[in-house]
Amino acid sequence: MTFELGESFISFLSTFESFCDSVDATAAARKHAFMVSLPEDVKLEMICNGAQLGTMNYEELKSKAEEVACCSLRRNKAKQQLIQRTQALGETNRSYVNALVNFGAIAYPKPED
Repeated sequence: MTFELGESFISFLSTFESFCDSVDATAAARKHAFMVSLPEDVKLEMICNGAQLGTMNYEELKSKAEEVACCSLRRNKAKQQLIQRTQALGETNRSYVNALVNFGAIAYPKPED
């Protein structure tokens, strides 16, 4: 069982938890299985956001993964909207450019210092 970006993280987590409950998995086993099920880009983004994956407990790991997965999906949607956005009939140039800037800020956030 692996999590694929684009699928519902909540649905994946529910299925994962049900599976772990059915086999009476320990917290350490849950953490290991959860880490194996995450895609590499999600783990990399978690590390880039300052997560210490080795020292986190299972609940912290779930929370951080959910945050990254949801933000990643939001950014991908904004990138798609940025590509497809055209100026509407009657829309001013300024409002069109502002919409593009807003989508760009979501799709390509500035790294935090």
